[in-house]
Amino acid sequence: MGLSSFGDGTGYGIGIDLGTASICTAIFRDDEAEIIPHEGHLLMPSCVAFTETGRLVGAAGKNQAGTNSANTVFGALRFIERSFDDPQIQKMIKELLFWVVSDRSGSPAVKRDAQSYLGQRPISAVITIPATFSISQRQAVHDAAMIADFKPLRLLSASVSACLNYATTQRPDRETNKLIAYFGARSMDVAVAIITQGMVEIKVIAGANYLRGDYLDTRLVRYAANVFKQKIASDLTTNFRALHRLRTACEKAKQELSSQTQTTINIDQLCDGHDFVWTVTRESLEYHCSDLLEQCLLPIEQALRGAKIEKAKIHAAIVGGGSSRVHWLQQLISDLSDLFNFMLLSRCLNPDEAATRGAAFNAAILSGDGSSKVTDENMLIDVAPFTIGIGTQKNGGFLFSVFGGERARTKDDGYLGKSVLPLSQLLDGPHVIEITLNWDSNGSIQAHAKDESSGISTQLSCVDPDRLSTEELVLMKAKVMDFDISDETEERRIEAKNAAEEYIFGLLDYLCSEPQTYDTRRKTNLANEFLEWLDEKNDVAVLEYTTRLHRLQEAAENTLEKLQKYPKP
Repeated sequence: MGLSSFGDGTGYGIGIDLGTASICTAIFRDDEAEIIPHEGHLLMPSCVAFTETGRLVGAAGKNQAGTNSANTVFGALRFIERSFDDPQIQKMIKELLFWVVSDRSGSPAVKRDAQSYLGQRPISAVITIPATFSISQRQAVHDAAMIADFKPLRLLSASVSACLNYATTQRPDRETNKLIAYFGARSMDVAVAIITQGMVEIKVIAGANYLRGDYLDTRLVRYAANVFKQKIASDLTTNFRALHRLRTACEKAKQELSSQTQTTINIDQLCDGHDFVWTVTRESLEYHCSDLLEQCLLPIEQALRGAKIEKAKIHAAIVGGGSSRVHWLQQLISDLSDLFNFMLLSRCLNPDEAATRGAAFNAAILSGDGSSKVTDENMLIDVAPFTIGIGTQKNGGFLFSVFGGERARTKDDGYLGKSVLPLSQLLDGPHVIEITLNWDSNGSIQAHAKDESSGISTQLSCVDPDRLSTEELVLMKAKVMDFDISDETEERRIEAKNAAEEYIFGLLDYLCSEPQTYDTRRKTNLANEFLEWLDEKNDVAVLEYTTRLHRLQEAAENTLEKLQKYPKP
């Protein structure tokens, strides 16, 4: 069996598609990527709920959101490394169904799923992120992985990871130029790559965070809320619970409109006792989202220009990401394929899993999995995910500053560091300065400046000035471990309470079927008293649950031999 493990066998390297709407995890073994399930599902909702007794992560958190929407956080990826006062954050807050405060926290639920599935802890990961992430956001993801006790092997653009998945599963035998469009809930990423017999060379990556799948959901929710207000004369915008139910229905409707021309939203007692029944068409959805959808062509054109490859020389297009199922985008890619005579390959990959599988494959390579022939025969040549700019100033020496980003002016990009190169005063004439930048696969940037005239040089390691210190990482890692202990305690408490309730209901069912004697009525009263106590006590220790349950069992066992069909927990 081929596993993505280190040579000492201490753990596995996994691939994580860190999405805004959902998270998907995979392991590469037996020469193929295998999805790691979360509570029986292939995708884990990007959701954390805070209750009176603890936290609920993933599916458990999403399932209770209807009754606890103000304390259920969705799409936390949107907030990574942004301040509370950020204008974009403040704009988003107006559309959110939960409270937002300024804080730092983490939850290694993905790691627990992987450890449970594999029977051994994963120690490293390749993580996919939007191409538009700044160096600060990338550093925040890197730090979060470290806090969750992962070794981050690499951060990959989702489009690059999907391309890698295509190359490893389809393995074209001749050199081909591919356009990869990945439309997720957080952004639209586009890459252009040259693929041939195991070699994947990324020519360019482009991204647009103004094109987001969850924006389509938000537009449909606004549209539906206005329709409800016109029909019922009731405003939903201040009712978190109603808005959450409406958003869930709208997300489902958007998915259905990918394959149907119309669908019906039907919600019982949505607000103030009023039902909401509304038929929405694909045409109306596209009309209300037309300004967003029409911009989908912009990152595609940007990527083609950056790759310096003629449109007619693109051999195929690959479409991925959950939101790529939107009919309008599918039609756009289809129209482009007809216009430039290339093959559409959008259905050769699972759009929800493509990036995850590519990341798992890359994790297998980087973690040194020597048991797989596939990993030995493939190579990824990536590009810098964003532009590096240099600002210069002569002030007793050569002062150069390094910035990263895509703003029109270099000084408006993210500041990464500065250094001074001493200039010899003994040399006449202009100085010729050579600046070399080195960016490794882990995102580390080194800048080297050399005065060609004198041979004097200096070097700068570029880091995010807002990155967490070693002390902060250690403290937050310890905090997450405390969360783990607390979560495990809460899980055992819930299991003990559920076991007690299951026994009581079984006991009551049996007693109801027996002749009503003094003994059966007494045991019925004992069971009902215990049930009332369970309803009142939500935070007692596991031992108290089990002790009280054993007392009830002992009282019942003397006369209820048939109760063996309800075994003790």
